[in-house]
Order: sequence, then structure tokens, then C-alpha cells
Amino acid sequence: MPDFYKLLENYAWAASIGDRAAIEAGLWGEYGIEESVFILALSGFSRTAGKHGIVHNLSIIQRLRTMLLPLIVH
Repeated sequence: MPDFYKLLENYAWAASIGDRAAIEAGLWGEYGIEESVFILALSGFSRTAGKHGIVHNLSIIQRLRTMLLPLIVH
């Protein structure tokens, strides 16, 4: 990964938009992927864990994972 960070530094100090475009194209060509990140927040997680225990909360997370994963991967 050292080249990645060097390319980012070169991009930050590039003198022109054209230089930046070339560096960006190189970065995407070598390291770029397009994926998504899915973040789910459970409201009241700490309160529920305090009341029902962590196993209860983990089972909720697993149930959501089982239901949502096929939708996300699709």
C-alpha cells in the first residue's frame, strides 16, 4: 500500500487539474472498487441490553442480519 499513499500525497500537491485527473485515474485503475456500505443503528441498544442482556440484543442483530442479507447481496 505504500504506493497508494504516495499517489494520494502526489494528488494533494498536484499543480494542475490535469495532473490530479491523471493521478485519480491511476488510483482508480490500481485500487478502485465500487461497493456500498450498509450501516444499521439499533435505537435503544444500551438500554435494551441493560434490561434484557447482551444475548437478547445479539439475537436481534442476528435476526436482522438473516432477514436483510439476502436483500443487500441481491
